[in-house]
Amino acid sequence: MLKSLRNFQSYVEDRMTLKQQVGVATAALCAVIILVLASVAAAISERQAQAAASVRLSDIAYTFADRLDRSLTQRMSTLSLLTSLPPLQGLWSENNPSARHVLDETREYITGASWLGYATADGIVRAASGGLLEGKSVMERPWFRAGLAGPTFGDVHEAKLLAPLLGPSPDGQPYRFVDVATPVVGANGNPVGVLGLHISWSWFDGIRKALIQGQTGVPSLDIWIVSKTGEILLGGEGAAATTPDALAAMAKAGRGSYTTGGGRDEQLVSFARLETVHQLGWFVVARQPATVAFAAAQTLVVTIVTIGALVTLLAFAGALMIAGRVSRPLRRLTAKADRIGRDSTDMLPRVRGSQEVVHLSSALRSLLLRIGKARQETADLETRAADQHRRLESDIAALRTMVDVDPLSGIPNRRGFLTFAEDAMAHFRRYGRPFAIFMIDIDHFKRVNDTHGHATGDAAIRSVAATIESAIRPSDKAGRFGGEEFVVLMREIELTTIEEAGERIRAAVATTPVAVNGASLAVTVSIGVAVVSPADRDIQDIIERADLALYSAKGAGRNRTVFAATPAEEARLSA
Repeated sequence: MLKSLRNFQSYVEDRMTLKQQVGVATAALCAVIILVLASVAAAISERQAQAAASVRLSDIAYTFADRLDRSLTQRMSTLSLLTSLPPLQGLWSENNPSARHVLDETREYITGASWLGYATADGIVRAASGGLLEGKSVMERPWFRAGLAGPTFGDVHEAKLLAPLLGPSPDGQPYRFVDVATPVVGANGNPVGVLGLHISWSWFDGIRKALIQGQTGVPSLDIWIVSKTGEILLGGEGAAATTPDALAAMAKAGRGSYTTGGGRDEQLVSFARLETVHQLGWFVVARQPATVAFAAAQTLVVTIVTIGALVTLLAFAGALMIAGRVSRPLRRLTAKADRIGRDSTDMLPRVRGSQEVVHLSSALRSLLLRIGKARQETADLETRAADQHRRLESDIAALRTMVDVDPLSGIPNRRGFLTFAEDAMAHFRRYGRPFAIFMIDIDHFKRVNDTHGHATGDAAIRSVAATIESAIRPSDKAGRFGGEEFVVLMREIELTTIEEAGERIRAAVATTPVAVNGASLAVTVSIGVAVVSPADRDIQDIIERADLALYSAKGAGRNRTVFAATPAEEARLSA
């Protein structure tokens, strides 16, 4: 090898002119510098663009997983509330004809619910929404057997008993459900039955499709739900099930991104595990073709390499024009060129000499200007990528805000209100500052819907919500728990003014008629009030006491405010 190099060196020195030697040497030097700079800039830019694409796709997968977690948890909380509220416990201990009505009303409140029913411990359905399956045995159904042991979530499955009763599905596909079940416990502490909820699989698909349609800046996006065994439950048309090795890695990490395939089939894949409803073992997987996800990075790499190649050719052409007697200017240029890339502010000087030397100096200065332009274009692309990431974060924050707000009344829904209420409870635990919960229910709301129609009922809900908000302080919080039921939390309130606050809300609603087709409709509310007590375990204890007071207000004739006894007062009365 060394002998070959020496022979080549001897050939260059003997056969090539100084002009040619300088041209070859200068062109080689410029090519090395430009290719190194272009390669480094391309690698850094590509890596940053790919990282931004991975973060964006990972956020999408996490958003869907978080939505499923919260939705399923809320539905389990609703079932637990139905089995634990004292006024409703009589529905399960005996064949109460009101049980079906309560289940019908609750099913209408739960989005995506197809069936809600109660089966006794012998597996016979005693009450169900729409009367479906009443009198039938569900002893062999997995949700019933698991529900006797405790709260449970059942994986997606096809309907066997309900399909013949529900008729053809809207999309022509077989009915598929996800089950939520919880035991109903008797006075002796033993389960007396199971309350089961079937959630339509098409509801999950609707959430998925809405999320995909909302990601207008993420083309060719696909989102899946993958089971704990690696089977694709939703989405991923034409894709193979997740391999055991990939599934094990996903289970260990919980959330992350990776690429799969190769060439034109390479895919960017991000995943997020359902953390709260871990019993199902689902993963949400977001996938995008790597050619689409990394398109900006690939374009940037091509641009930088092309500019580098063009500048290299230009440098070689300039070098060939250098004359023979340029040794001194060449030494100056070589010394300067050796520092190129080490000092970003360095610039070749304008040298005097032959025409070839002047041309070489100008060509190299132009080279540096083009490199500077490429760097600026790289910085601009990085800035735009950062702006897109910030916009995506803003969109995700807006989606989370939408989840916490009731779309009909414009005030917080149950989830949004409970976040505020739990903060008030923590503040009470630390500083002892009192607060009160007002449970508010529109009187004879079913009569309003039946007589004037659901549009008027919706108008009444919006009117009552607006009236309640106008009757409370900015520091208070109003929310809608569903149907015609509202809730208000008043912080930093004196015990002597609670009754006045409740009457102010009640009177404001009673004196604010609802406009109906040019006429007005009088609406009243019943209010149950509970004040926080050191004996309360959590915010649910206060809400339940306020809810019991609301039932008392309803039973006492409606359009009134009733105060709940504190736990200490209840203990004295029971003694």
